Amino acid sequence: MRCLGHTWSVPTITGQHGRRLTIDLPVDTSPIGSEWTYRVTLETPALSATTTVHDYGDGLITFFEALAESWRGWDGPKEFRSLESEFALSATPARSVSTTPTT
Repeated sequence: MRCLGHTWSVPTITGQHGRRLTIDLPVDTSPIGSEWTYRVTLETPALSATTTVHDYGDGLITFFEALAESWRGWDGPKEFRSLESEFALSATPARSVSTTPTT
């Protein structure tokens, strides 16, 4: 699917011990086409939690593209934080991604 000028598939990040993070396709919620809303779901054997995320432009897509372009490694973490800080991702060169709950 094309969205935000990019080809987009629903990313799912699978972790250890049955943990999974799924990011739904973004939906344009702005009358001028600059704010995007998508749902993020974290599933573990013990719980399932979903939140709605707001972002301007293609910040999350840019984050994943930067990871793909730097597949050989990079210095320090690469980070993404949503517009209202309700969702954050951090990737390290060890090819791991961690999520940080924000309040």
